[in-house]
Amino acid sequence: MLLINDFGQVINYLKTIIPPDSLTPIMELILKEVLLEKSYSEIAEEISYDANYIKRVAAKLWQLLSQYLNTKITKKNFRTIITEKYQAEINQSQKIHQKIKIIDWNACPILEKFYGRDEEIKQLKDVIFHHDNRLISLLGLGGIGKTALSVKFAQQYQEDFEVIIWRSLRNAPPLNTLITDLVTVISKSENLQGKTEDLLIFLQDHRCLILLDNFETILESGKIGYYRSGFENYGNLIRCLGESDHQSRIIITSREKSPEVNYLEGKETKVKSIIVQGCLEASLSILEARNIQGNSEDKQYLTNLYDNSPLAIKIIATSIQDLFNGDIQTFLLEKTFIFNGLNRLLDEQFTRLSTGEKTIMNWLAINRELTSIQELEQDIFPPITKSELLQSLESLIGRSLIEQKEGKYTQQAVIMEYILDNLINQIYQELIDFKIDLFGKYSLNKTTVKEYVTETQKRLIIEPLVSLLQKTFPVKISLQKHLQNILHQLRNSVMANYGVGNLINIYNSLKLPLKDYDFSELPIWQTDLSQISVKGVNFSYADFKNVKFLQNLALVLKVAYHPQGEIIANSDIQKIIHLWRVSDGQTILKLIGHQY
Repeated sequence: MLLINDFGQVINYLKTIIPPDSLTPIMELILKEVLLEKSYSEIAEEISYDANYIKRVAAKLWQLLSQYLNTKITKKNFRTIITEKYQAEINQSQKIHQKIKIIDWNACPILEKFYGRDEEIKQLKDVIFHHDNRLISLLGLGGIGKTALSVKFAQQYQEDFEVIIWRSLRNAPPLNTLITDLVTVISKSENLQGKTEDLLIFLQDHRCLILLDNFETILESGKIGYYRSGFENYGNLIRCLGESDHQSRIIITSREKSPEVNYLEGKETKVKSIIVQGCLEASLSILEARNIQGNSEDKQYLTNLYDNSPLAIKIIATSIQDLFNGDIQTFLLEKTFIFNGLNRLLDEQFTRLSTGEKTIMNWLAINRELTSIQELEQDIFPPITKSELLQSLESLIGRSLIEQKEGKYTQQAVIMEYILDNLINQIYQELIDFKIDLFGKYSLNKTTVKEYVTETQKRLIIEPLVSLLQKTFPVKISLQKHLQNILHQLRNSVMANYGVGNLINIYNSLKLPLKDYDFSELPIWQTDLSQISVKGVNFSYADFKNVKFLQNLALVLKVAYHPQGEIIANSDIQKIIHLWRVSDGQTILKLIGHQY
């Protein structure tokens, strides 16, 4: 057995395994003396420390090494185990170097320049070499840098593998075609059949690194955890790669997690997923290369605005150069951050979402601030199950489309703008075509949020929607007639729930009177009646929910309308019944509940 007598050799080896700066100077001294087979008392005496203190530090040291060496380390077995592990690594390295190398990049994109990602490279090294994970899934938005990261890692550590193969699944090859291709490259033989068991044999006999790019293309768009028809057998491959014992490593890049990775991932398995975030260093380097002008604060603000996505920064840098002469400040003053190229990038991601995921994305964009699960449950109509809500949130986090903070959820600013732009345009088209769907599913101007959020919703949602309608109906009377027809559509629609309140908010924005309008027996949710005259309006048997009245009221539990339309009565959570006059909105009577 090899004995390590060089203390520096031991420290350097350990520093490739454990996080940097984990070993304190006193820990290094203890290691040195333990290698010399000295007792804690002898160590304490030699370096003039209290023996009990040395024992406490040593206990932390053995715990740290046990965690990263994946075996229990003690003072008694440290020398033996570290020697065995170091020798095994040397033997593995020598074995690999003696074999013929096979590197097949196929149509892998060329990395002309690569910036940053030191932490991500180190994390990959840790999960692949030190924790022996066989299957690694790199997840993130399109253009965030997953492919570049995987290729850079393979280039940097190619000496540690006999075979390196990169393949793109962008064109969705059938599974047997992919496996036949892989087996052919590894075996250097042709006319082989594409069988999973044959591939596993080669992965057991050879130290391979296989990179499968764009895995999301074989997953079903709009469904969580499903493969496209005809590609279900990919699930069997992923399960076998994760569960079977072999010495190879497989890295898959994807915008969404495969169901097998989601199932297999855990502390007791050799499957790991890593969410790839944006890279500030890479983004700033792109701005520099494109000669984009601005101070350091503006540049960092710009890159953060696009979540430090390298592809997004490349797209937006081109727009800034072409439209704003390369000046960041001029671009930022326009306050329009979504352009055609970026729209296409986000379209690719958004079209893959399930109905539940799209619903959540729309509500988060409307709410604009951190939103709890309970708030989403209250907002979403028609309601979805709690399990579907949680599953969709988990999936959106995995896609890097939403952010989680303190148990609440929100979106990055550019994604929020993209979602709202799409929502406004879709609702506008519904109103033009009299096809009510989203208009009845979403409240565009909520009364249950903070006042400044309500004002922002008016400015960013209601006003742009009204502006589109005014361009289509420049004559006010024509627009008013069209809105009356929409009210008729809502009365006959099963999706009127938020729609009537939205329509009233549009009237409010246009300063159009509601006199002689009939809202009887309709749901009136999330609307503001405090700034609009309701004289002569029929609200008989209407279903009021989260309606803002002229007077400041507590949470309203029930609303009733006088048959003659002159008085509204409502009860609130403070056990008070209010009677108020419709003609001027003034309270005429308060009835306070009995105190027992």
